[in-house]
Amino acid sequence: MGRGIDLTIEHCLQRAWYAKANKEQSYVALQKALMFAQRAVHLAPHDKAAVYNMAMIEQKAAEMVFSLTPKRTLKDLRRVVELASHAQK
Repeated sequence: MGRGIDLTIEHCLQRAWYAKANKEQSYVALQKALMFAQRAVHLAPHDKAAVYNMAMIEQKAAEMVFSLTPKRTLKDLRRVVELASHAQK
């Protein structure tokens, strides 16, 4: 497969996992979406849409973990603070 096709697949998988995460309020699904977003940025580091999508997912992860009070762990909180910092760059 060519790079363009791989990037398109990564974007589609990212969107699907992001939709699932939002629908189910699932931090695990959001982590999957982030993984695919990171892969897309790796494939096309200068693609502004890929970089933007990754930053939005990082921001959403922070929002989600802070709203999941009884289910969050210290490890999750530390990770999302790191992601939120990265998203602001």
